[in-house]
Amino acid sequence: MTKSTAELLANGHPEGNVETEKIDTTLQESEERYRRLFEQSPIGIGLSTLDGSIIDSNKTMQAILGYSSEELKKINVANLYQKPEQRRLVLEETKRHGTLSNLSMRLKRKGEASFDALVSVSQVHTRGVILLQTTIQDMSQCRKIEETLRQSEDKYRNLFENARDTILMYDLKGTLSSVNRRAEDYGFRQDQLIGKNIFKFIPKKYRSRLIKELSDMARGNHTEGEIEIITPMGKISVEYRSNPLWEGDKIIGAQTILRDVTERKKAEELVRSSQERLRIIFEYAPDAYYLSDLKGNFVDGNRAAEQITGYNRSELIGKSFLTLKLLPRSEVQRALKLLSRNLLGKPTGPDEFVLNRKDDTQIHVEIRTFPVKIDHKNLVLGIARDVTERKKAEMARRESEEKFKSLFEGSPEAMAHVNLKFEILKINHRFTQLFGYTGQEAEGRNLDNLIVPSDKVDEAEELGKRAIEGHVYHDTMRKTKNGIQILVSLSVAPIVMNGLLTGYVAVFKDISLRKKAEEDLASMNEKLYVISGLTRHDARNRLSLVTTNAYLAKECLAGNDEAKSYLEKIEAAVNDVVGIFDFAKTYEMLGVEKPTYVGVEKAVNEAVALFPALKRVKVVNNCHGVAVLADSLLRQAFYNLIDDSLKYAQNLTQIRVYYERADNDRLKLIYEDNGVGIPFDKKPMLFQKGYTSGKGSGYGLFLIQKMMEIYGWTIREIGEPGRGARFVMDIPKLDNVGKELYRLDARE
Repeated sequence: MTKSTAELLANGHPEGNVETEKIDTTLQESEERYRRLFEQSPIGIGLSTLDGSIIDSNKTMQAILGYSSEELKKINVANLYQKPEQRRLVLEETKRHGTLSNLSMRLKRKGEASFDALVSVSQVHTRGVILLQTTIQDMSQCRKIEETLRQSEDKYRNLFENARDTILMYDLKGTLSSVNRRAEDYGFRQDQLIGKNIFKFIPKKYRSRLIKELSDMARGNHTEGEIEIITPMGKISVEYRSNPLWEGDKIIGAQTILRDVTERKKAEELVRSSQERLRIIFEYAPDAYYLSDLKGNFVDGNRAAEQITGYNRSELIGKSFLTLKLLPRSEVQRALKLLSRNLLGKPTGPDEFVLNRKDDTQIHVEIRTFPVKIDHKNLVLGIARDVTERKKAEMARRESEEKFKSLFEGSPEAMAHVNLKFEILKINHRFTQLFGYTGQEAEGRNLDNLIVPSDKVDEAEELGKRAIEGHVYHDTMRKTKNGIQILVSLSVAPIVMNGLLTGYVAVFKDISLRKKAEEDLASMNEKLYVISGLTRHDARNRLSLVTTNAYLAKECLAGNDEAKSYLEKIEAAVNDVVGIFDFAKTYEMLGVEKPTYVGVEKAVNEAVALFPALKRVKVVNNCHGVAVLADSLLRQAFYNLIDDSLKYAQNLTQIRVYYERADNDRLKLIYEDNGVGIPFDKKPMLFQKGYTSGKGSGYGLFLIQKMMEIYGWTIREIGEPGRGARFVMDIPKLDNVGKELYRLDARE
C-alpha cells in the first residue's frame, strides 16, 4: 500500500519528535492490518488504472484467474473478458455511475478457459488519481456449492452453521427464520432470535435504507453494504451481502451474510484520523513546507509557504522557482547545484538564500531539502524558515560589537571586559598604560586579584555584589603591576545580551591629580572663608557701632523730624548690609560640603523649629522615609520657603511638604501653602537675584534655585493665584555620573 503525502512530509522533517514517531508506528500497524484483510479476502480484489493496467491484486483473484501477481501486472484488464468490448462498456458505466455491482459475466482464466463470474467495479480516488477496484466471485464455484447444498441438506446445514460469517434468513417483512451459530459470538442465542424482526437490531438511521433494499430484493435484486448492528455485547460494524430467497419462481425472503468489520472500521478511522492530524501538522507548521519535482516545479505547499512567498497555493503549484523568480539571479546557480544533490538522493541544508516575494520585498530564508518518494514519484521536500529578523539581530549585534570594540580600544580611560566571575576577557591600551599589564599578562586572570590592594579586598567583594544589581560608581585605591597604589574613580556596568547578563565592563580613571587639585582648592577656599569670616565679623562690629550711634542721635534729636528721617535711613541701610553679609555667608557655603543622604522629614522639622510664630500655622510633613543627596543647606532652603510664606501669604493657616513619584523614575518634592498665592505676572521674576516685593532681601528664592542646581535638581512654582503657592522640586533618580539622587524607605 502507498503512503500519504502527509506521512512522507512528517517523516521528512529533519528534526522529528516522539509524537511523529508514534503516528508513523500507528499508521504502519493500520496499513498492515488493512493489507492482511485485502490479502485474506475470500473475494478476488484487484486495482487497475483507467487504461486497464493492473497495479495490485490479492491472492484470491490470482487463484481465480490462475495468474501470479507479476503476470497480472503485465496483462490489460480487457484481455480477461471473454468479450473484450465488455471492458469498454464496464468502464463507461463506471465513469457514469461511480460503481457497478454484481454483474454476471464470462471471464477468461490462464490458458483461455472461460468461466461465469460475478463482477463489481467501483471508482477509487487517491491523491487526485482515479483507480478502479474490481471484485470477482467465481460463479461456477458458487453454483457447484448451491447444487451440493440442494443435494445434501445435512451438508448445507453444516456449512451454514459453521460458516466464518454470520448468516441470516428472513422473510420480506424482516422476520428471522434462521440464524447460524456465528451469531452466538456476539452474545445472541439462536433460539431467541428466531421469530424476531431484524429491525429490532438495527439503529433507526439505517431503517429507511433497509426497507428499500427489502423492496429491491422482492424484485430479485442483490444488495450489499455496511451497517451497524446492536448486539448484547455492544454495537458492531458489519459488511453485508443480501440475496433473494426463491421458492420456485417466487421470492419468499432474503439471505444475508454478515462479516464483522468493526476492527477494520476502527483501523480505517485511525488511519483517517492519523492522516488528518498529519495534514494539520503540515498545514499549520510555523515553517514553510513545500513539495517540488526534480525540476523545481512546485507540487504542494502549506500556509506558511504562502505567507513566506506572498503567492497563494494555486499560483505556486505547477510553476518553478525559476519561473516565479523567487531567487536573485546571483543565487540561482547555487540553488540548482543543491537541487542536483537531491537528484542523487542526498539532503541539503541548512542553506541561506535571499527570497524575492510577490510584493517585490526581500527576506532572508534558511532552506533544508530532502529527497522523498510519494506515489512512486521522486519529489523534493523543502523546509524554509524566515530568518530575516535573526539576520537583522545578527547584523545589529555585529555593529554593536564593532562599536563596543572601537569605543573600548579608543577610550581615554582604562577599561577591562570581564566575565561573570570577573575573569579578564580583554583590556585596552590605556589599561596597560595605567596598571602596567599587557593583554597577554592580564587576560584570563581575576581582575580583583590583579589590581586590588590587600586592604581593599572586602570593599571589592561588596562592589562586585552591587555590580550584579546595576551600575557601580566608587572612588578607591588600586595597585599597578609595580605595586604602586593609585587613586582611581571606578565605574562598573553590566553587559546584557538577549536579556541575559553575560559580563561587565570596568572603567578606571586616574583621579590622583584631580584629588590633589581638590585638596588645594579646599585649602584655598578655607583661607578665603577665614578671611571673609573675619572681614564680616569686623564689619558687623562697625555696623553695630553705627546702629548704636544712630539710635542715640535719634534720642537727642527727638524733636527734629528731618534729622530723625535721615537716621532711620542710615539704620535701614545698615540692615541691608547685614542681609548682604548673611547672603554672602550662605552663598559661600554652596557646594562646599560633600553631599550625603539627608532625611527630608528631618530637614523640614529643623527649619520649622526656627519659627516660634508657626504655632498658629499647621505644618503637615509627609516626607517620612525620603532621603536626598544634599547637604546641611537643605534646611536653609526650607527655612527660606517658610519665611516667604510667613511674609507674603495672607491668611496663612497651613503649610504642607510631601513627595510624589513621577515618570522616568523621577521624584517630585513639593512645598505648598494655602495663602493668597503668587500673581501670574510675578512668577517669571521669582528666582531672579535681588527680586523682592518689598519685604525681603531678594536673595531667598535665588539661593534656593542655586542650591537646586548644585544638587542636580530643578525648582519651579506652579501654584494657582488665590489658592496658595506651590513649589515643585524635580529630582532625577541618577546624576550625570550615575549616583542616586534620592532613596525611598530610607532610615533617618
